[in-house]
Amino acid sequence: MIDVRADTRQIQIALTRTSAGLLNLRPAAQAITALGVLVGRNNAPSRTGRLRHSIRGQVRRNQSVVTAGRGIEYAVVIDEGWRQHNIEADHFMGQARRSMAAAAPTEYRTAIADLIRRNGLK
Repeated sequence: MIDVRADTRQIQIALTRTSAGLLNLRPAAQAITALGVLVGRNNAPSRTGRLRHSIRGQVRRNQSVVTAGRGIEYAVVIDEGWRQHNIEADHFMGQARRSMAAAAPTEYRTAIADLIRRNGLK
């Protein structure tokens, strides 16, 4: 009888490292957040600059979060509009969200490919 066995310990170690790395894709989330902040700031209307400078980003549990208007009571009105007062919506945060959503697959795909390559699986 011929018995053939494959030593898969190295592959198992690499897969374990890779799966652990998937729990921390923070650099990709930071890049997406930075893009959202940039697009939001570039598209926010500016008279005094308060609204534009209030746009901030942070990463929470590998999720990109971009906020605007903290402490600025008119931020929502500028972004979403106010029909009763004939204020048209600017949608600067919607533009930021769309740019983040468009960039996310590429950023995460690149981060995962790098992780796989670093762990010797490709």
